[in-house]
Amino acid sequence: LFVMVGVLMFLLSFCGCMGSLRENICRLQTFPLCLTIIFLLQLAAGVLGFVFSDKAQGKVSDHQQCHCAGSTEPD
Repeated sequence: LFVMVGVLMFLLSFCGCMGSLRENICRLQTFPLCLTIIFLLQLAAGVLGFVFSDKAQGKVSDHQQCHCAGSTEPD
């Protein structure tokens, strides 16, 4: 998941740089729009993570126990 997000951010940044170098108005207008959408998605994920923190913590604990014990399914 982190690799996919990293690749997405790289491509978005690259398109922003190329739009700036070539003075392409379409790319220059799309770049801040995409950044705003990504920011709002991250903000929503943070708020949902805070609201459902106890459920998220339980899922993470189950996932850690599953992988540390070597099994494929949580108990």
